[in-house]
Amino acid sequence: RAHELNRQDAGAADLLYRATLGLARKSLAARQCPDALRYFSEAAKLRPGDPEPHQGMAAIYTLTGHPAEAAAEQRLASEAPASHKSQQ
Repeated sequence: RAHELNRQDAGAADLLYRATLGLARKSLAARQCPDALRYFSEAAKLRPGDPEPHQGMAAIYTLTGHPAEAAAEQRLASEAPASHKSQQ
């Protein structure tokens, strides 16, 4: 599994995160919500403190009529460390 990647290899972990996030964005743009949710979820496991995957999941939950889940993901996104927020 991607989130079990050797954390020592920062370059590979960064590449995997970016690729996973890219797939999530493309899936969301194509309104392929189940795929997008899966990719955003995997990205969140790779970088738990990054707000973007949580924002993506919140958008999907909003689109699919799950306001409680959307609010939970927005809360996680807003709790992201400032260092991650400034990288967006």
